[in-house]
Amino acid sequence: MANEAAHVLIADDDDGIRFVLEDLLTRLGHGFVSVADGFDALQTLQEQHFDLALLDIRMDGMDGLEVLRNIRKTNPELIVVIITAHGTPDQAMEAIREGAYDYFTKPFEVPELRITIQRALEKKLMMDQIRELESRIENQRIFHEIIGESDAMRQVFSLMERVLDNDVPILITGESGTGKERVAEAIHTKGPRANGPLVKINCAAIPEALLESELFGHEKGSFTG
Repeated sequence: MANEAAHVLIADDDDGIRFVLEDLLTRLGHGFVSVADGFDALQTLQEQHFDLALLDIRMDGMDGLEVLRNIRKTNPELIVVIITAHGTPDQAMEAIREGAYDYFTKPFEVPELRITIQRALEKKLMMDQIRELESRIENQRIFHEIIGESDAMRQVFSLMERVLDNDVPILITGESGTGKERVAEAIHTKGPRANGPLVKINCAAIPEALLESELFGHEKGSFTG
């Protein structure tokens, strides 16, 4: 994330501060949206996805701490950095206790601010990687009968999860030897019919003329004798 384009929210009622932050983010190659008060910040957060939020602690209407508390309730994974005025360490510490990742004070040095933003985005990248790893581990735990870590297998696991709770017929296709029967067994074992029987039939061993009769039965008198 630190080396990739991120989407950043800037919330500060000082035009000069917003300009400096916008200029820095532009030079770092990141996108941004700027607002001047807390209400607009919350509205924008509802409408768009952001990787990082830079919030001024003192804004008209709704201050940065109140915005931070709302973020923690609705979007706890968002990384938040608080902007505070020089000489207000208590507010900065309160922001950290409320869940802010870091803070910087005004007036600030641009190189220090650059480092703070880069570290915050690195934190975001690490969190995303951890969530992806947890998801992969969870998939393997759910379907421990099947081992696979490739992108294709992760897609198979995802499809299997989607059909687990659906009481509908499922068609599994694939070349011979790719594990269709194992997939069927895993879905049955983890699905709502796990306590019922799993009946396996080799359709290729049944003559075509008798296949429907063997699977679905037939009326009396359908066959001679």
